[in-house]
Amino acid sequence: MSAPHRKRLNLIHIVTEGILDPYKSRILACWNDGIQETSLLMVFLQQQGYTGSERTLMRYLKQLREAQGLPPKRALWTSGLAKVSDPQLPPFTARRASFLIVKPEQHRDTEEVDLLARLVAAHPDLNKAVELAQEFSQLLRERRAEGFEPWLMKVFKSKLKPFQAFAKSLFEDYAAVRASMVLEVSNGMVEGFNNRLKMVKRQMFGRAGLELLSKRFIVA
Repeated sequence: MSAPHRKRLNLIHIVTEGILDPYKSRILACWNDGIQETSLLMVFLQQQGYTGSERTLMRYLKQLREAQGLPPKRALWTSGLAKVSDPQLPPFTARRASFLIVKPEQHRDTEEVDLLARLVAAHPDLNKAVELAQEFSQLLRERRAEGFEPWLMKVFKSKLKPFQAFAKSLFEDYAAVRASMVLEVSNGMVEGFNNRLKMVKRQMFGRAGLELLSKRFIVA
């Protein structure tokens, strides 16, 4: 086979594999729930708009079987196996979980709602933490200062030490925090500029003179 012909075959393989990319998260969800029959998945994907071939789907399912150490042919429904993931999907880090928790409910898509529900179900102790975090972020967004003190009492009555430490710091600066929920005036922008200038100063320390530093301050 000539080299150009091999290149065309590789290009076709890459293109057909890319057809599955928008559907991989749904395939993995079905797979981890035990739905692993190619024909069933094919019907499900076609209803979602998938236009690729069944052979492309089979190649991807083969990779999933290999990831779990399954033989090529296996019973359609399995349980107790380790969950599989796709390297193309972003890892569910603590930072991503925190962002998802405080994200406004109306701005979450279906997958994020399902992910948060599974997170709370897998770790029941997080129920109260998620509830308190969402309630506090809602107080800030809606500027409901009257709910600040009841929220503090809820935290102090809970057994969540990190939340109690956070609430204690807020309570020590109670007037300022409550004012931020009432007043529209804020020094947040000024503090942001201060932090930016401090970062520039640290980056330039020992590298150049005051002239270059002043120019970077002006640009920043």
